[in-house]
Amino acid sequence: MAALGAVLLAAGCGGTAVGAGTGSGSGTSAAQGSGGSAGSLPAAAPGWNPASKTITITSLYPESGPVAGGALFLVGMKAWFARATAAGGELAGYKINMNTPDTQYEDSLTVSEYQQYKSQSALFEVLATPSMLPLKQDQILAVGAGLDSTLIHDPNYLPVLPPNEVIAANMVAYADQVEGKEGDTYCTAEENDSTGTEFAAGAQYAAKQLGLKYGGTVPYTYPPTDATPIVVQLRNKGCQVVVVGGVTPTMVDIAARAAQLNYDPQWLVSGSGVSPHMATGPSGSYIQKNVLMVYTGADWGSSELPGSAQLATDVKAVDPSFTPDAVSYESGYCEGMATTAVLKKAIENGDMSRTGILNAANELGNISFLGLCGGGYDYGTSAATRNPPRTLSVYKFVPNTVTGLKITKLNYTSAVGDSVPLTAG
Repeated sequence: MAALGAVLLAAGCGGTAVGAGTGSGSGTSAAQGSGGSAGSLPAAAPGWNPASKTITITSLYPESGPVAGGALFLVGMKAWFARATAAGGELAGYKINMNTPDTQYEDSLTVSEYQQYKSQSALFEVLATPSMLPLKQDQILAVGAGLDSTLIHDPNYLPVLPPNEVIAANMVAYADQVEGKEGDTYCTAEENDSTGTEFAAGAQYAAKQLGLKYGGTVPYTYPPTDATPIVVQLRNKGCQVVVVGGVTPTMVDIAARAAQLNYDPQWLVSGSGVSPHMATGPSGSYIQKNVLMVYTGADWGSSELPGSAQLATDVKAVDPSFTPDAVSYESGYCEGMATTAVLKKAIENGDMSRTGILNAANELGNISFLGLCGGGYDYGTSAATRNPPRTLSVYKFVPNTVTGLKITKLNYTSAVGDSVPLTAG
């Protein structure tokens, strides 16, 4: 999954320590089950120093270049880690040191940075699909915000978000059952990769189950050099509701061309296809009228979900000059929660080795994420038994709001979203 949002916030490329006493208040348990560690601490291991009670992790996120929004994810992670290591937090008394090299969203750079930091890292935080990393060979765990459903049952990867098929199926169900578009023709604009394939599969399944007319898909290569062919093909197919299975900045390009061609279907896009200021940019008026985002979370800083206001408070504590964002901080915050749960369990088990951390990832049960990131993830008792969240929210693009987005439907679920088959099986 590409970075969500294209705003670059200043973030260091060296290690950043987040330790006891640096947080923004007492921690709130995100995982069911607890029990403090007793006796001696686990033996030293890569990324774990029992003498100083310091855990070192490395994030492989883009902070510059064409996809620079990874910096926001990192702020979200640091916000949670500050809370978790503060007095009363789940890792109170411990320190988390974050290495944050900038991958620039380049595969070759990501691989070289992985090799550079793996000997000193307990685990990794990743954004894009980590298929190029030898995680299995090295027996290393990566925690990430990927939406690819093939990652759900990967024992070396710990996801935190609903997969693409679920997002797409709920998009179609919402348009049909809430927006009243049961008589319209549904289509997909499909990026030529796993993201596009999974979105198309989810949309097609939902349309078939709901008895809707499906007009087909229009494939494209990311990034499209010209959105005109995409728009013209969709218009020629008579598409009235279009699910966009792609990433930033595709929706902006498509909206600009559709506006010029007077083509006004209902566009449905996920958070991975959203960039800042879409409500006020050159195609802002068109986007406000014709585009909805279906993703997780709630309005920034609201009390709509248990974690919404806490997230806003914690982000401000670690970055007072932050710019509110409806997607990226939340995803990073949930990554932090999942990572904390794994580390806490490994410490309780007395084993912070690579194998110990992987074993701990199989003992998480259900993590609530305080209602964020789709309402919680059931990690089961093994990678094979994981069940991802299927609850999403629907946003309108609205200018003069803190994020340019406004909730129109909180915690939306549908029968097709709950039953849609996932690529992972």
